[in-house]
Amino acid sequence: YTFYLASRDGSRLLLDGEVIIDHDGLHGPSEQAGAALLMAGPHELRIEYFHATKAARLDVQYEGPGITKQPMPATALRHPATQ
Repeated sequence: YTFYLASRDGSRLLLDGEVIIDHDGLHGPSEQAGAALLMAGPHELRIEYFHATKAARLDVQYEGPGITKQPMPATALRHPATQ
């Protein structure tokens, strides 16, 4: 799977505790990508973000087997208490 994180200013995407994308620092809107091999089953996804200047922006997209690049749908996410 490939994950895409677009932000203005700092952001990170962690998967199962491992940093997949580190897009830190003060910067204009831009996107970075990172890949991970995922086995079937639930995984812990964490997005960290800070905003310092101008208009805020944070977009998360993904793509993988049979999935074209798209925003991550709410149906792909579950709160840990419901797993």
